[in-house]
Amino acid sequence: MLRRSFTLGALAFAALFVLAAAANFQIVDTIRVGGGAYQSIVRDKDLVADILPPPAYVIEANLEASQAFIGPDDVDRHSQRLTELRRQYADRMAFWAASDLPADIKATLAEKVDRPAQAFWVAVEQGLIPALKRGDPAASAAAYDEVQAAYRDHRQGVDTAVRQATDLQKLNEAEAVSVGATGDAAMAVGALILLGVLGLAVVLLIRTVFAPLGDLTQTLTAMSQGRTDVALGATSRKDELGAISRAVIALQDLIVARMREASIGAADAAALMVAAKRNQAVIEFDLDGTILDANENFLKVVGYSLSDIVGRQHRMFVDPAYAASEDYAELWRRLRDGQFVSDRFVRVGRNGERIILDAAYNPILGPDGAPYKVVKFASDITAAETQRIEMEARRAALAAEQAGIVAETGRGLTALAAGDLSYRIEPEFPGEYAQLKADFNAAMGKLADAMGMITANASAMQVGSSEISQAADDLSRRTEQQAATLEQTAAALDQITATVRRTAEGAQRANVVVADARQDAETSGQIVSRAVTAMGQIQNSAEQISQIIGVIDEIAFQTNLLALNAGVEAARAGDAGRGFAVVASEVRALAQRSAEAAREIKALISASTDQVRDGVGLVGQTGEALTAIVGRVMEINGLMAEINASAQEQATALSQVNTAVNQMDQTTQQNAAMVEQSTAASHNLSQEASELAQLVGRFRIGAAAGTTARVVPGPGHAAHDRSGGPVRRQAAPRRSGGAALALAAPREIEWETF
Repeated sequence: MLRRSFTLGALAFAALFVLAAAANFQIVDTIRVGGGAYQSIVRDKDLVADILPPPAYVIEANLEASQAFIGPDDVDRHSQRLTELRRQYADRMAFWAASDLPADIKATLAEKVDRPAQAFWVAVEQGLIPALKRGDPAASAAAYDEVQAAYRDHRQGVDTAVRQATDLQKLNEAEAVSVGATGDAAMAVGALILLGVLGLAVVLLIRTVFAPLGDLTQTLTAMSQGRTDVALGATSRKDELGAISRAVIALQDLIVARMREASIGAADAAALMVAAKRNQAVIEFDLDGTILDANENFLKVVGYSLSDIVGRQHRMFVDPAYAASEDYAELWRRLRDGQFVSDRFVRVGRNGERIILDAAYNPILGPDGAPYKVVKFASDITAAETQRIEMEARRAALAAEQAGIVAETGRGLTALAAGDLSYRIEPEFPGEYAQLKADFNAAMGKLADAMGMITANASAMQVGSSEISQAADDLSRRTEQQAATLEQTAAALDQITATVRRTAEGAQRANVVVADARQDAETSGQIVSRAVTAMGQIQNSAEQISQIIGVIDEIAFQTNLLALNAGVEAARAGDAGRGFAVVASEVRALAQRSAEAAREIKALISASTDQVRDGVGLVGQTGEALTAIVGRVMEINGLMAEINASAQEQATALSQVNTAVNQMDQTTQQNAAMVEQSTAASHNLSQEASELAQLVGRFRIGAAAGTTARVVPGPGHAAHDRSGGPVRRQAAPRRSGGAALALAAPREIEWETF
């Protein structure tokens, strides 16, 4: 099949090659020199050359020069067009000079075409156009004759170059035709040779490739049928077919080795299964839960014989409620999907006893990758699980016993927190907890005795702290009065100091402003001086301009006379001088207007000179006034410096006095703060003693309650709140009772701002 397809493909390729060669010959014949496409291109170029004037031939430039000579009124437009034509001429001549033309044609272009053309351009640009712009008929005619002479020489050179280019074109066309004929013959011969090579290649491929491929196909077919003793004859070849044959033989050897390894692996798996069945309980199920087989270990665990369970459902080993649940159905769905399931399971034995298994359900996959049965490996952990449950029960009983002891101890601590020191633990504690009961009851007794003594001492402390507080209040009141007076003095002195300081600062700023004003006045004087100099220079320039205008007026007068004489001479010449008379008339009119404008400018310059002279005088007076102002500002600056120094000395002296008063105020404030602190401490002591007595009175201590002293209320007044006083109160020190009981919580009293 492959050989026939290849042969048909080769024939189709040969046919396509012949068609392509024929089309190629047709295309080459069309585009070769002398062909249809070539003739069209030459025709189009000849049409463009006939319509447009060539840039390298100055015929269009000669036409523009002739039109300019005939109609000189539009000379500017002709001049611009000639400039553009010269640029195009220069570009084309530079192009042909850099081309690969033969040396004789390049020499003709340089000597006979370009040299006369350059003379043509010089005559046009330097002779004809300037003469036309000047309106000089004689010079224009002479320049036009030079232009035409240069154009004739250029035309002869162009004719010579055209003849040389025509001869060269014919020679190139003849060579191209010869090369085209040779190429056609070579292409025909090459096509025939290629067809012969293609036929030979087809024959060789059929013999050397397709025949061995047929043998290889037969060999692979035999291997696919299970034969492993086939042989290939192409293994000794050195090409790709030999490599494929050797690879097929290697594949055959690999298949044989893998089959041997698979048989050994199957034997190993069977041995592992036997070992597992000896150590574990093993049972096999169908995918719907039907029991297929079970080993002796499993039968011992559940108490059945093999005939009792084979063919029955797995649910015979589970509780009926669990067998009807969704979890049981999900277990078998997962197994049917091929999923491995491992967990701890509760099962039911023959006599209804509860069995706990640590088991793994293993789906067994067939050759198609789908499960076809389930093997369960299990270990009986019923005894270990029962022992674990018993241990948990013992731990629960011990926890309940500990909870009772903790609850009774908690009630005792609750009574202690409520102040009942007469509470005792009555129930008996078991074992090692009896010592806890004894220690708690002993601690409560000792604490009750200590609280009785604290109650008696707290009353005495309260009386002493009340007397100390009264004395501290009197001392604090007198200290506050003294501090207030001193503070008022310091405040008044601060205001005076601030006023003097502001006065000194104002004098200093005024001194700076006066200094700036003096500097600005000096700068203004310098500017006015420069302005006077500049005005003088302007006056000199105006006088010079006036002189120049006079010269222009004289030139205009002379020009007017010359134009008048020219008009007279033109009138004498008659018709030949009529155009010149018109020009002379226009020149005379321009000269008269120039003279009038010069006289007007001279008058304006004279007026400006007088005004500048007046401005110079005014600026000089301004400079003298600014000089006087600078002198007065310097005197004011000296006075302000003296005022500033005096104000600074007063501010320094008042600052020293203010510092001394502030130091006295600070010392008095410190003394007042210490007195207030002492007062606050005494009040705190009195109040804490009262609170201590109240706290101790909360405790019930049984028989010792009769010895509790009556709590004497503390003084009702505390430190006075003097919001207008200068003392800044500090926090009172923290005070606490003994380590066993906190008698009073710390209080903080803020010192008020004096």
